[in-house]
Amino acid sequence: MKCPECEYCWDYPTNKPSCLNSNPDLLYETRRLYGLIQELKIEIQNPIRNRWMRTSDAAKYANVSTKQIRRAVKAGLLKCGNRAGNWRFKREWIDKYIMNN
Repeated sequence: MKCPECEYCWDYPTNKPSCLNSNPDLLYETRRLYGLIQELKIEIQNPIRNRWMRTSDAAKYANVSTKQIRRAVKAGLLKCGNRAGNWRFKREWIDKYIMNN
């Protein structure tokens, strides 16, 4: 049964201090974690692990500009495949680049 004061507290009957509405820091952290869990659910449902990414996709994934992606490839910091004259990237290559830079 849920707490009558909030929608998050499951251990009713509860003391006021344990209710999330009585603890703003705990409520904020709970909502933040809930948002992260929702993002992870989306990631799990739509994996792009085996998909080849274009330069624009790689830049978006790495949260950098396409120019920075091109520079990294030319400097040998980021591995890429070449398909019909266009660069393609695997997610694992982007992850490695992010971790090393």
